[in-house]
Amino acid sequence: MLIPNSSRLAQIKVRLGSTLKSLGLRPQLVPTEGGQGYLRFVSEDGSGSSPVNILVPDSRAGGWANCRLLCSQFTEYDVGDNGWKFFWDRGWTSDEALAAEEEEALAQIGKALEDAGVILKDGHPLKTTNEELFRAFEELEARLCLYEDGEIPIECRRENGIESLNLTDPCGQVWMIAFEEGKAIIQADGEDVEILPSKEAYKISRAVSRRIDEAVLDRQVGFG
Repeated sequence: MLIPNSSRLAQIKVRLGSTLKSLGLRPQLVPTEGGQGYLRFVSEDGSGSSPVNILVPDSRAGGWANCRLLCSQFTEYDVGDNGWKFFWDRGWTSDEALAAEEEEALAQIGKALEDAGVILKDGHPLKTTNEELFRAFEELEARLCLYEDGEIPIECRRENGIESLNLTDPCGQVWMIAFEEGKAIIQADGEDVEILPSKEAYKISRAVSRRIDEAVLDRQVGFG
């Protein structure tokens, strides 16, 4: 359904309603100086926003001629097994002209929204901005998947602003790796076992997996 003489917001709501609903987004027009403005897409519940923005030459007029589709480039990663996300900012923004014809322009916008997804806002309970925690998770997950006991879930937690990776190994030991002030503090059953620089993802994962290997071996030979 096209609305030839309606506002850009109305066109988006009608033509892209199902896309917006599936992403939990609503369009918002933000005027800037000189009559210009941009359309952005924010979460209905305030949890995040789309990296897609539309630069419009005249926020008071309709039509898509001379509008530009901008999209900040991010890659979304899962962190842990309890829903946490890390968004890697790739450091550049795509910029393309929107078609002047309404149906084609709206198709461009819809595809961009679907491809880009939603970026959780900083401070969201399921978002981490700690790249060192994310890298340590990747290394640790790759090591833990090798155990015959099956998958070992890793849970992300945040307490008093300190983020950590948490797991229970095949021998029942409870591990926590807390990331605090450039350090990764490794604990087993509540006791500190090693403190490493938080940027050393490989060493962190090796320190944990080495001790788990020893415990599993002891159990297999009857010492655990």
